[in-house]
Amino acid sequence: MPGWSRNRPRGFGGFHIDGNAVYQALDGNQQATLVEFQDSELLTDETMSNHRLLMLFLFLGILPFNSAAQDAPDPKQAELEMSARVWSMTGLELKELISNAQSGDAQAQYWVGIKCEEGQLESMGPKEARTWFLKSAQQGFAPAQRKYGKLVADNNPPEGERWLLRAAEQGDADAEMWLGAAYEQNWFGTVDLQESIKWYHKAAEAGQVDAQMLLGNRYEMGHGVEQN
Repeated sequence: MPGWSRNRPRGFGGFHIDGNAVYQALDGNQQATLVEFQDSELLTDETMSNHRLLMLFLFLGILPFNSAAQDAPDPKQAELEMSARVWSMTGLELKELISNAQSGDAQAQYWVGIKCEEGQLESMGPKEARTWFLKSAQQGFAPAQRKYGKLVADNNPPEGERWLLRAAEQGDADAEMWLGAAYEQNWFGTVDLQESIKWYHKAAEAGQVDAQMLLGNRYEMGHGVEQN
């Protein structure tokens, strides 16, 4: 995955796993799972290999990321997961989504807008999408602010800039990337390469792959930055 790497532990070929150290590194739920497995009647000679595999998984898989797991969930990952969920919704689930949107749920409003835009709702079409995006954006939902900003930028550049900035200020990496493109491509009535590079940098540092590619290209060509 761009933006980060995972180092292979030293001595992988023959190190000794300290079970107590692994246990202490886990959170409460993980500790409970490990204890339950160790105390299980199924832990016989036949399953000891599975037990060792579990310990290895905990050591190599959970331990390096234990502190990161305590951080807030990645917004982009959450958005992708929700997109997959919405895509596969049944008719009843879509009715519930629409009901939640009508009740003021900002996230539901955004996803109803997406379904409208894609023409996947019988009762509403693409014309209604913008209304739902705005409702969600006004409640501070960053993906909706980004989406609405992009939609209105052509006909109302100041409004488009305002909503993209709101999303970017919340740390929405996609909005940061689009701001970089907007300031470079004169979406808002002026070209500002310094501002463009600033937002490309922010998005790239957040792991936004398109921004990383674009920023690398700008440095290669010396466009808006010193060639490097």
